[in-house]
Amino acid sequence: MEGRIDIFNLPEGEYEVRNNIALVETLSNTAYTMGDKVKVTLAAVNVGMGQIDFTLDEHIVVK
Repeated sequence: MEGRIDIFNLPEGEYEVRNNIALVETLSNTAYTMGDKVKVTLAAVNVGMGQIDFTLDEHIVVK
């Protein structure tokens, strides 16, 4: 399933965009990249716009 997590729902910090596909928290160097595996909670659905919003529960780092 695809949806989005609003940047305001990520852990507090200062983020920068890298390569147009990742948000990196500058102090911890934690990267959130498109396609990462995450555990989420469904927050909202807008059927008319075809949009699904989630909140982040857990970011799973796969190496």
